[in-house]
Amino acid sequence: MAPAAGAVSLNRSCFVLGPHRSGTTIVCNALAASGAFVCLTAADIVAFQARSAGSGTAGHGGSDARSTLAGLARRGETRKIDAVPVSEDLPEEYGFLLPGRRLTPETAPVLASVHRDIAGADAPGARHLLRNPWDLARAPMILELFPGASFVFVVRDPIETIDSQLQATRALFAEPSDYHALLDPSYRRMLRRPLRFALYRFLTGRARMADTLTRSFARSTARWLGSLERLPPERWLVTRYEDLVADPTKELGRMYAFLGLSPERIPAIAREIRPGTRTLHRDVVARIGKIRRRTRRFGERFGY
Repeated sequence: MAPAAGAVSLNRSCFVLGPHRSGTTIVCNALAASGAFVCLTAADIVAFQARSAGSGTAGHGGSDARSTLAGLARRGETRKIDAVPVSEDLPEEYGFLLPGRRLTPETAPVLASVHRDIAGADAPGARHLLRNPWDLARAPMILELFPGASFVFVVRDPIETIDSQLQATRALFAEPSDYHALLDPSYRRMLRRPLRFALYRFLTGRARMADTLTRSFARSTARWLGSLERLPPERWLVTRYEDLVADPTKELGRMYAFLGLSPERIPAIAREIRPGTRTLHRDVVARIGKIRRRTRRFGERFGY
């Protein structure tokens, strides 16, 4: 596979990949706080979509969309899917920039162009931090596109991950999320179709949604585990969410050393990392045995 146009600008990249709701936001924020990386933020995504739409974003002008984002931040709103506060500078997933949400040889130039614009005059020598759970199993392809890339993979107990996925999905369809609508074009389109939105609310509210998420988790992680065999071992590291929240200083030290980052800021960053307090939903509790069986290979690999 030929390197993507603009690949040089992303060659010194770190990709943070993991299943949805596994802790990639915490890891990405902790690495971004090193000050060593160019990061895609919520404001960057809103601005890109405004430019792409021409006349506007989220049904109104791009400047209005950015004002809405700033207003959510001022009011102390959270992302709704978790307790992370909305911020214009919050590192977000590059999948929101790309058709199909996944990096491909065709979409790589778009991502490279956006990151070049963010880096500005520092683009030639900048290091880039990129996060996208949709690309979990695509690291070998990403490495072909960007041969200098490194990967930090995030894993978490499948029970906790699937529970978080379930509760986050239901939160998005319980009522419209202004923040998610600013980032996700497909979600915006759904909001313009109330009957479809109501259908998704009904489907995600059913108990069997936990089974759907379990099957998806099992498939995606199985593909990912197979893909690791095609990656040079010096290019990737796995961090467990549980280890990160139990001993942030130690685990951040391991990640920072892997990426060649100065440990100077680790103590301050570690103090901000705390375990969540969410209670497992009854639909997940009723399926714990089934989830363990279907995710056995993943569990055995990472001690769950």
